[in-house]
Amino acid sequence: MATVMANAEVVVSSSQATSQSLPISVLDLIPSRAGKPASSAIAQSVELARHVEQLGYKRYWVAEHHSIQGLVCSATPILIGHIAAATKKIRVGSGGVMLPNHAPLVVAEQFGTLESMYPGESISVWDELREATFKPCARCDAVWLKTAKIFRPSLKSCAHT
Repeated sequence: MATVMANAEVVVSSSQATSQSLPISVLDLIPSRAGKPASSAIAQSVELARHVEQLGYKRYWVAEHHSIQGLVCSATPILIGHIAAATKKIRVGSGGVMLPNHAPLVVAEQFGTLESMYPGESISVWDELREATFKPCARCDAVWLKTAKIFRPSLKSCAHT
């Protein structure tokens, strides 16, 4: 199981004796243990998400890695949906999607579907996803913008429209 910090927020104090809370997130690689099935690692991640949600964490990120023995995080949208179904208010998402491995339209549709299934602010995709991966490709950018406008209004923020 991933390591979790004990507190859901860090209090930052300035020299003027004011304080602010700093939200803390979890980034889960969904590690599996030797000799245990992938389903066990996924179940542990669901329990971890529930646990940190109870502690007051605001976001739970699922990493995307492919062909790495011991990690069960190659089908990120499926895992995000599974974890979102098991939690109530924590924002579940991906800090990035490896677009060289996926068609932009498929990514937009997958996350649009997740947003439709879990409306509000349950599903997260960083704005940097578009900036870092779609900018170099005008065709990809056009597909992303069109899909964002058609599929789900909340995707517009990711597409900066």
